[in-house]
Amino acid sequence: MYLSKGNTMKSQSIIVAIITAVALTYLISFQTSTGAAQPPKETQWEYGIYQVGESRYAYEWVDRHQHIYGTNQQDFFEKMGMSNLLNKISSTYINTSAPYPPYLVDTAFINQLGHQGWELVEGWGFQKQANHVFTFKRPIQ
Repeated sequence: MYLSKGNTMKSQSIIVAIITAVALTYLISFQTSTGAAQPPKETQWEYGIYQVGESRYAYEWVDRHQHIYGTNQQDFFEKMGMSNLLNKISSTYINTSAPYPPYLVDTAFINQLGHQGWELVEGWGFQKQANHVFTFKRPIQ
């Protein structure tokens, strides 16, 4: 039996419809079983503040778990559990105008915060101010 042009097109349309139905059924069942159809969770953040300058304590760190301060860099790093950083200080001075001296901002400390998942969000107090404040954030774990 020979198929006419009309019958061939009908056969092809039926085959395409069957393949499409099977593919859609597979995709729907796959999404349901893997949970891929659920919307992503919104990221919640925690924040940390690093302050350095002329205050009661020269170095200070505050986050939702702790408040650590030190009268000098060595004291501060030891309290933060980062005394290993004292051997590899790669500090940069913030050049402020008189009468304020330049303040030491330890880049090794900031890099260590980065390894802990903290991301620098904001820094202020770089011009003629005694204190410099750096705000960090990271996803709540």
